[in-house]
Amino acid sequence: ISMVRPEEADMNCLEGQVWDIGYLGKLSIYHVKLESGTMLTVAQTNRQRETDQTITWEDRVFVSWSPDATVVLLS
Repeated sequence: ISMVRPEEADMNCLEGQVWDIGYLGKLSIYHVKLESGTMLTVAQTNRQRETDQTITWEDRVFVSWSPDATVVLLS
């Protein structure tokens, strides 16, 4: 998850808005709402306390992942 679109052409990338954030020590959980209304849950390891671009509620973000990291979960 990033506030900047990834430059790598082979990355899967979706754009959305942060609706909710959960901080769990070394892990942050982001709920990102896409234009279609679909809600994504993104888990990211917290490598450092703060960055120059801290993501917060209502921010426009890009969720990206490499093709070999794709896992589809159905509910």
